[in-house]
Amino acid sequence: MNTIEAAPKPRTRERRPLWHHLYFWVLVGITIGIIIGFAAPETGAGMKWLADLFIKLVKVVIAPTTSMVFLLFPFPIPAPVFAVLYLLASSLMMRRGDHVAHEAHIGGAIAGFALAGLLFEPGFEPLIAALRQLAS
Repeated sequence: MNTIEAAPKPRTRERRPLWHHLYFWVLVGITIGIIIGFAAPETGAGMKWLADLFIKLVKVVIAPTTSMVFLLFPFPIPAPVFAVLYLLASSLMMRRGDHVAHEAHIGGAIAGFALAGLLFEPGFEPLIAALRQLAS
């Protein structure tokens, strides 16, 4: 008796919803920035620091081996070191009583970090590898 076996089905990746991709949220942020820039240019200019910080924190997850250079520090700082210094500075500033919600900075940084790690395809693996390399 001659039997014919069916060829195995090729493996296909399960398609994730659009909002599960990091690039979707980056485009949403850009779109919101453009709307704010047109609707209230003064407010948009005042929020430039927020856009810069968002990009830098996303870089920490996506490309943790990159270095960042700031005007205050004329030398490159590794991205994971920047993230730790930023959270440390925000936590120290909470005690000043300067009417700035530094707790929101910390919460936003943690939420952005977690969101980027969960939505970025390899997850936190590049960051963990970079931290291990930095520690050794």
